[in-house]
Amino acid sequence: MVTLSQETFKIGIETLSTYYSSFKFWEEDFKGQVELRKSLWYNVFKNYDDETFIKLIEQYCLSNIYAPQSPTHLLQFFNDKTFEKHQGKIEEAWSLIISLIKRHGMGNKTIYNHEINDFVTYNPIEKHLQDHADKNIYESYKMVKSRLTNLNDSNEPFVRKEFVEIYESLLKRQIQETVIKGNVSLTNKDTLKLGEKKWQKNNLMNYI
Repeated sequence: MVTLSQETFKIGIETLSTYYSSFKFWEEDFKGQVELRKSLWYNVFKNYDDETFIKLIEQYCLSNIYAPQSPTHLLQFFNDKTFEKHQGKIEEAWSLIISLIKRHGMGNKTIYNHEINDFVTYNPIEKHLQDHADKNIYESYKMVKSRLTNLNDSNEPFVRKEFVEIYESLLKRQIQETVIKGNVSLTNKDTLKLGEKKWQKNNLMNYI
């Protein structure tokens, strides 16, 4: 399991302290405050790999006038940036639904299964979506299935709007859960993507 090194965490915090004069992370307000603050912040990012954490700090500094007031500010920034990079999935999901409806219709199909020597009934659209890597599409489809059955030119904009809102909500929730777990990475081209990425620690100083 990936764990953020204490050394990298310290460098990230020092980067924020240097970049923002108002970021007084190491100042002690009252007894034990610094250690408590360090523990709280580190626990939020402990599942991040070193590169992702440093890249997150770097991108935040380049994009924000004000220093983060809490770890949540950094997480929200990462959520927003990740959503930006994945926003195209929304239209792709709807286009896939329309394509499948045009190809198969909404009804079930019956075929003869030679393995069991009997006829079986299945829904081609649901089978395709169940096998699709993006599970949010199937979940969104199920919620508007009854309206898709009677889809026509007059109601399509409204059905599309409902589907898009549901899919977007599911995508944002997925991103939020993924960011919290630290299972998000930045590629070398600064493109955010869902997934893990290994990184050589000796590259660290290139980012500060």
